[in-house]
Amino acid sequence: MVKLKDICIINPKSPVLAENLPVSFVPMPKVGENGEFDPSEIKPYHEVKKGFTSFQEGDVLFAKITPCMENGKGAVARYLLNGYGFGSTEFHVLRPNPALVTSEWLYYLTRRHEFRKEAERNMTGSAGQKRVPKTFLENYEINLPSLSVQHEQTKNLNLIGNLIALRREQLSKLDELVKARFVEMFGDCRMNPKGWATKSLEDIAEVGSSKRVFVEELKEEGIPFYRGTEVGALAEGKSIEPELFITEAHYRELCEATGIPQVGDLLMPSICPDGRIWVVDTEEPFYFKDGRVLWVHAIDRSFHPVFLLYTLKDRIMTDYSSIASGTTFAELKIFALKKCQVFDVPLELQKQFATFIEQTNKTKLTIQASLDKLEVMKKALMQEYFG
Repeated sequence: MVKLKDICIINPKSPVLAENLPVSFVPMPKVGENGEFDPSEIKPYHEVKKGFTSFQEGDVLFAKITPCMENGKGAVARYLLNGYGFGSTEFHVLRPNPALVTSEWLYYLTRRHEFRKEAERNMTGSAGQKRVPKTFLENYEINLPSLSVQHEQTKNLNLIGNLIALRREQLSKLDELVKARFVEMFGDCRMNPKGWATKSLEDIAEVGSSKRVFVEELKEEGIPFYRGTEVGALAEGKSIEPELFITEAHYRELCEATGIPQVGDLLMPSICPDGRIWVVDTEEPFYFKDGRVLWVHAIDRSFHPVFLLYTLKDRIMTDYSSIASGTTFAELKIFALKKCQVFDVPLELQKQFATFIEQTNKTKLTIQASLDKLEVMKKALMQEYFG
């Protein structure tokens, strides 16, 4: 067993470079949840030498703040201009010792679900701004295989990762098809080229959230309790395994106070720039986190939930900055969501669009099933290699 601090430098010191040397600038949004990394933005060194985290080619970035850490943000730094990059101070930087560990193997270690759950349990700070401390990374112990074994393991993980990326690309193309169909039928929600009358969301539905559930009230079994992470996954059609629960008695008490989520209601994470909105499609009981999940319910019968979903998705994804607010992470606020404008179009036209979505979703389900199998295979390999 070795500790991470024995095989890599964690948060190495920033280099001293020529003042006008161009370097890559990679803010938090340019690092994805599946290893995506975009170093295309360039800045001179003197603009980023203070107030930013530095990294070099081959370093592993690990987002340390909620919710970015929980969502899996992290990557191997690649294709950096002049070999240097700068980005958010909310990244830990792990610089591997090449004689002991490869960048890719170290990245996959930090991707492991159990690793991130352990990191989450060791977070420090206030409830809304918790961070993974450096000491957790330094003292995390692993079984380190030889470099040849590391290369073989990452080769296998990369192979299955490429297949997963292909399935995700297929799903993305279908999403683009849906968006194009929406614009064809109804027009862009901001420009309104077809001249539809509009209504505020608050005029056609109840917009709010849930009743507060405190940490000490969460259990290991009972009624599933969803956070923004789970709701976002459900919006993407993913299968989830609930991790948090409340008692049935507590659930009944909450439902008496706020009502019960119904089939056809809309739920969305408060941090939702990609428009991940879930149309509730189950009668199985569940509850959800206040504030972090927004709830659109009691929808007027003249509006179809699927039409409403894609209307809000279009509004959110094309104009997120104007309807979200916040300093560290822009969040959708209830008052802003209430004011979102919705086209008042004939219900029959909405139903035609919903039928198209239903047909498209059948194709997506087939692809998603393949994706789920690949994810299970990857998880099994991760357990075999790092467990």
